[in-house]
Amino acid sequence: MMKCEQLEILLEELIKAEQLISATLSKERQKGQTPYTKVSLRPLLLKESLHYQVTYHYPQKELHENLEPGEAQALILLLLQGIFRQGFLYSVDADWQVLVSKKGVVKILKHPPLKNRQS
Repeated sequence: MMKCEQLEILLEELIKAEQLISATLSKERQKGQTPYTKVSLRPLLLKESLHYQVTYHYPQKELHENLEPGEAQALILLLLQGIFRQGFLYSVDADWQVLVSKKGVVKILKHPPLKNRQS
């Protein structure tokens, strides 16, 4: 996979620097591959420690899970490498659009930031 290493580096930098405001992963590679259609993440302070709340969007409900930063990074990589074709990573300095082709080639596009930091 081309640029997969760049995606890993980008995620590591955003999460380590606590710059990731939110992330949305969508557009399944194959319909019906998972029962959920979209996954979103947002930072969350639990017991004064940074975690990421993962929301799995099902047709009739949403399920939440709280992950530590390393676990959230691994989940994003796993979902983009196997399940979803598109991801948006919103940070303080820039927004990143991650596109994965049918052949697994990763393309990362940088855009000006749209969301403000919400503390």
